[in-house]
Amino acid sequence: MNKRWIWLLLAAWLTLGLLNLQPPISTNAQLQSLRFRHFTPAQGLAHDIVLCILQDSQGYLWIGTQRGLNRFDGYSFKLYRHSFNDPNSLTNDTVQALYEDSRGWLWVGTASGLDHLDPERQQVFRHPEVYESIRAFAEDAQGRLWIATDGSGLFWYDPLAGTFHSVNEALSAPDSFPDNVINTLYYSDIGMLWIGTNQSGLLALAISEDSIRLLKPLNSPNQLTFHRVTSIVAVNEKT
Repeated sequence: MNKRWIWLLLAAWLTLGLLNLQPPISTNAQLQSLRFRHFTPAQGLAHDIVLCILQDSQGYLWIGTQRGLNRFDGYSFKLYRHSFNDPNSLTNDTVQALYEDSRGWLWVGTASGLDHLDPERQQVFRHPEVYESIRAFAEDAQGRLWIATDGSGLFWYDPLAGTFHSVNEALSAPDSFPDNVINTLYYSDIGMLWIGTNQSGLLALAISEDSIRLLKPLNSPNQLTFHRVTSIVAVNEKT
């Protein structure tokens, strides 16, 4: 084979290789079709500082801001705010955490307490039993809601009894909760509630139908080397 054919074959091979490196045409078209809309208070957003976002089972988008809670239906915003003379308004306008439970209730964690919104009645209900700043929620297999606070530790809500309980009060003295500032929660299918704290690293709470038990972190080469945990994501539920 002469040099001319060798160069032609090499050029063809390089051309095919470069074509394979290009993204599919459909991908380019999708990227070009993306359109961003900017929502501000001028369009009905409660405030331009957004602290949390949740899409519920009905498709509504809930946005927690520093000046109230918005529900967005794709066209317009509905506003929920605190009103001093209205006991069925938000406890506080600063909305820091949102969670939809298995019954469809929307739980609203504010800077100074806990509320929930009943979607059927479109009414806000306050829960003064949890009076601290709320940071996160999680729900276990029994339907109990776990509530992380910024200073008063961990609470849970029993939907059957309609009562709130403090983990600090439920645990015995040797197993007392080491950090009352909790940043994040994650419940795994194996019955473990993972707790990200502000100064005590990662904790685990073993939850059964009739008991809870705090598991102390183990001393191992894989132990966390930092104390502040701000988020938890599961990679494999079986590990």
